[in-house]
Amino acid sequence: MALTLLCVASSRSHALEDGATQVIAIKGGTMTDLGANVFNSFLDPVLNGSGTVAFVGKSTSSAAVSGVYKTSATGLVSVALTGDAAGLIGANFTTFSSTLINESGLVGFAGTNGLSITTPNLPNLKKTGIYTGTGGAPRTLTTIAATG
Repeated sequence: MALTLLCVASSRSHALEDGATQVIAIKGGTMTDLGANVFNSFLDPVLNGSGTVAFVGKSTSSAAVSGVYKTSATGLVSVALTGDAAGLIGANFTTFSSTLINESGLVGFAGTNGLSITTPNLPNLKKTGIYTGTGGAPRTLTTIAATG
């Protein structure tokens, strides 16, 4: 029986399998699909029985860039990124948390959009929702539930 342990330290995220270490992402490493942005921290790592890892990666750029990532045979793939459409017209993701992954590699996460519009006729449109996606290009997400 293989023993797999996912570890996240302030500077790297890696999986340990039967004593061997595999680095998945490292502080200062390039964030997949986010240009010159680099990882600064890792949140909510999860591992499925197939050894696929999903996590939230953040940068320290002034744009507060973050994304939901998972491992693949070719490296990291993005599932959702800051600026991706978040279910409402004109709404884009600003934050992510609470990653989950099933045995087939479908990643679930909580995401918040950046809308903060309040008028007498409209409630505040800033929404948090639960989304799923498999990653890769094009990034396609399904909204499971959303506030409001």
